[in-house]
Amino acid sequence: MATFKLPNHWQNVSPLGSARKAPTPGAYICKIISADIISNRLHINLDIDEGEFASYFQDTFKARVARNPLATYWGLPFSISINFNDPDKGEYFSRLFKRFELDLAVSNNGFNIADTNGNVNTSRLIGKKIGALVIGIERESNGTIFLNFRAEQTYSVKDVHEGKFKEAWIVGVDKTKRKPSEPPPKQNAPATKRDTTPVDVDIPF
Repeated sequence: MATFKLPNHWQNVSPLGSARKAPTPGAYICKIISADIISNRLHINLDIDEGEFASYFQDTFKARVARNPLATYWGLPFSISINFNDPDKGEYFSRLFKRFELDLAVSNNGFNIADTNGNVNTSRLIGKKIGALVIGIERESNGTIFLNFRAEQTYSVKDVHEGKFKEAWIVGVDKTKRKPSEPPPKQNAPATKRDTTPVDVDIPF
């Protein structure tokens, strides 16, 4: 007779097929998981940090890694241009980044994003809290519609707690916008399974 031992966290294991409920597009308190600079843009990955959906994107990322380590992606990205020297849009990019900096400072006890010389070390952003307006983007794969997510803009944590943010939306497969509470147009809903979890393979935004 053979025996084996269940994992220590067995009571908290979710059965396969009982996917965690996905968040509804809206404003959430988030934390920065990673930060990098690619092609004159600051790219950060966020996860929800409070409420029912806390750590949702970390959980779904781990599930993707377990299924296919070669086809993984983090589910809540945000990026902002840092091309401040652009002759046409540099001033706009500077003002946009200033808004991001203020949201971070208010949300993290006066956090200074740069050193005294104006240099920003992206590693210092990791773990910081920030409010984010999360939108949904539908993607179709093999006849099934999946809902991916993106942080459209940032807010301070205080603004999110006080409800001072605009309404989120979903971008349908047909590229039209609708409220999260609105059903998809008929042309967006093929007669196949419709899921609210991200697809198992990387469908980039």
